[in-house]
Amino acid sequence: MISVIIPAYNAEQCISHAIDSVLAQTLAPDEIIVVDDGSTDNTAKIIKQYGSKVRYIYQENSSCGGARNTGIRAARYEWVALQDADDEWLANKLELQMRLLKDNPDLRWCGCNNYNVNGPRRAYKCYPDKAKAGLAGRDYFENFFREAAKNYFRIHPITMIIRRDIFDEVGLFSEDLLRSEDTDMWCRIAFRYPKFGYISEPLALAHLDVSNPTLEQLRLYAKRGVYFRKMISRHLPLAEKSGHLEEYKTFAQQILKRTLKKIIFHGHKQDARETVRQFKDLFPWYWRFSAYALTIFPVLTSNILHSIMYIRYFLGLEDAVSRRWNYSKKSGKHK
Repeated sequence: MISVIIPAYNAEQCISHAIDSVLAQTLAPDEIIVVDDGSTDNTAKIIKQYGSKVRYIYQENSSCGGARNTGIRAARYEWVALQDADDEWLANKLELQMRLLKDNPDLRWCGCNNYNVNGPRRAYKCYPDKAKAGLAGRDYFENFFREAAKNYFRIHPITMIIRRDIFDEVGLFSEDLLRSEDTDMWCRIAFRYPKFGYISEPLALAHLDVSNPTLEQLRLYAKRGVYFRKMISRHLPLAEKSGHLEEYKTFAQQILKRTLKKIIFHGHKQDARETVRQFKDLFPWYWRFSAYALTIFPVLTSNILHSIMYIRYFLGLEDAVSRRWNYSKKSGKHK
């Protein structure tokens, strides 16, 4: 009853690890669909070596969301599990998640914790003890927005299993959001189905050290916050219509604060000021003031913040694992 969907773009160095981790599941999926999003390397050749174990679909280059949508349209089974070409699942991921869904038949979607991996460093996406505290002995969070705003969990797409018919209700991934299209989807689902299944133990590995120049440039552009601003603007009327406005506002505040920090860290003056201007009702006055003050000399502020964070990283004081140090100055962090 499970279709696994893997979008792939120029993923020759990692796609086999992703597919192998799906094939190694203790609960085997019924189909694995890999959507080749216009790769120009040996991605297709590697995928086709798996023969009938994998359904290969090629499309002209679109986006990660567009490739996922192609896979969803082609999916034959009741549940859709999302995987990425550069990540891996632990062997019991599908088994434990499907057991949770079977035990809670009213749930329509489910996620889990994961490890972020960068070279030899590995860290929890979320601390399991904190997630367990939020779950309070249940297999699910009662309200996606309320519990996410408390940072009880953070979601990576590779952890998600969703009923196929939900996409008929809420629509497919937004293809004009080249980043944050996953958060956009989770919110649209949560407006209708706020109860969210979750396993606090990590069941997947998100590899943050896989090099893909095209995706790195896209991620750097996303640091401007353009996609999150667009997404939240769309969601506010949807949240009001669905009766989840207050919970969503609290959730949106957390996203905007994290986004603003990244914008300032990367030295984007106009985007920082546009973010607090556009959502002035969601930022306390001192956040708005700080955004303007810290971007008077944006490059200087960015360089100071980079130096402070690198010292923390070098001394081993940074617990989280991120892509932060994968980007070079040549990548255009101040553009």
